[in-house]
Amino acid sequence: MNTTLVQLYDTTLRDGLQMAGIALSQRDKYLLVQMLHNQLNINHIEIYPFSNPKDRELISMVKQNAPELLDALVAFGSTRNVKNIPQNDPNLLSLSTCGLKKATIFGKSWILHLEAIHASPEENLAMIADSVTYLKEAGLTVIYDAEHFFDGYNENPKYALKTLLAAENAGADYLILCDTNGGCLPSDIKQIGQEILKHTNVPLGIHTHNDSGLAVANSIVFTQLCLDAGRRCQIQGTLNGIGERCGNANLITLIPILNLKLNQKIIQKDNFANLTSLANITLEIMNLNPSANSPFVGSNAFSHKGGMHIAAVRKNNSLYEHINPKCLGNKRKYLISEMAGRSALLQKMSQFEIPVDKDNPLLAEILKKIKTKESKGYTYEGADASLEILIRSLIADSNRDINFYRQKFFEVDYFRVVIDARNLFNKNAISVFTDANVKTSFFQGDVKRDFHTADSGNGPVSALDNALRKALINFYPALNEIELSDFKVRISNVYDSDHGTASRVRVLVETKDLDGQIWNTVGVHSNIILASFIALVDSFIYKLLKNNVNPVEHQSSVEVPEVKSAIKM
Repeated sequence: MNTTLVQLYDTTLRDGLQMAGIALSQRDKYLLVQMLHNQLNINHIEIYPFSNPKDRELISMVKQNAPELLDALVAFGSTRNVKNIPQNDPNLLSLSTCGLKKATIFGKSWILHLEAIHASPEENLAMIADSVTYLKEAGLTVIYDAEHFFDGYNENPKYALKTLLAAENAGADYLILCDTNGGCLPSDIKQIGQEILKHTNVPLGIHTHNDSGLAVANSIVFTQLCLDAGRRCQIQGTLNGIGERCGNANLITLIPILNLKLNQKIIQKDNFANLTSLANITLEIMNLNPSANSPFVGSNAFSHKGGMHIAAVRKNNSLYEHINPKCLGNKRKYLISEMAGRSALLQKMSQFEIPVDKDNPLLAEILKKIKTKESKGYTYEGADASLEILIRSLIADSNRDINFYRQKFFEVDYFRVVIDARNLFNKNAISVFTDANVKTSFFQGDVKRDFHTADSGNGPVSALDNALRKALINFYPALNEIELSDFKVRISNVYDSDHGTASRVRVLVETKDLDGQIWNTVGVHSNIILASFIALVDSFIYKLLKNNVNPVEHQSSVEVPEVKSAIKM
């Protein structure tokens, strides 16, 4: 790996966990430490043993299972209390005796904050110097975080600089300038950073918050200043930018910028190609949903919807992409929509392994049908399974009926759902019963067979799923292998008359089967139960097509062409 002046510092397990709604087990923290060190090459991983008993347990766990990771852990704390000497300060004692070789302490840079700790400006300078000296004499590497540094500098530049020099003169190994409130602009970071470079000699660092949406930008501006000056620089941040309020600088975004834009080879090539999966794994550990629009690693980061864009990218991806998604472990997506054209459709059909000539006039008809459906509230961006059913139906049926495959496997004559809810405003006695009955029909030879099936569920969609499955399972045993894994509802107002409770809704259903494959289907209607049923039926149809199941004969006289290969995910 090439040498670099830039060092990454992770504060996910301390600052990041201040984000609302996140709590990690000791095991979760251990897994993140392993990933941060082994796959992202981060050798400064901050924990808070003085404040958090789990972090003291984490140190013991690392000692027992992976002692080589101990050197990567950094104990976080603060300067001594104004009333204590370092030797009697509980916080500093914890840092010096917890078994780690590196410590980060924060101190005050902003005179406004001195009132809160009941210290004079002179006492604060002594607190910084005494604390750093004590930890250095204990044999630790000391990183000094200058809390609220930029706000403090804007109010009193001379005093803010004195706080840094107090830490440097006491032996601090790094000085970190913190935009704790997240209110700085890149121009502020640049102007103040240039001044600090003139008056300090040890490596500098930056700790930014994202309250103005500029945490990554501010980190990069400061890093560029240090690189231009030939100074080592430490960037502090969190995985996926989690953190208190609006979060911290996102290390997952910073890593590709440093690697690809600033030529700072932060992580190994093999791990760089796994960055997308690593980002998603950390979100899974934290029980957070991934953001589709995350730079570099989001599912939409390299998606293309406009027909002109798609045509251009298919010829040369650099026309509308600043990097190749493969180097990050991400992938390019072409979205079918009312804005898409022939290029997007051809790409989707290639993905579905549906052979078609690019000059086939059927393409125009398929696009017309898709756009007609979208004008009624449908969207196929997140529902490839429904899109594939539609395309295959139009190709298979000489009458170009988009419901061709939906009707070939079974007919649904009607369904009913009954919800019986009682004692709604008595939380201790509320009871809800949901029952559904479905009439389906099949022709076997010349005999039409009707099936009336009923079942219950924990809601209308669950009850319909159970009742429909009961009717179909004898004919199509493969449906035993699937289950609904996610269900989303969105308002889809496409007509002026659509508003309030009369709005049309779009339902997206995610289904998975036993081999772990997942597909998404869509239904739209002003009746939410009917919209759900449409999406549910598509999820069944897709499974049957995917498994090359032959349709049971029924009243339609149209021959069903053979599906030559299984549908691809």
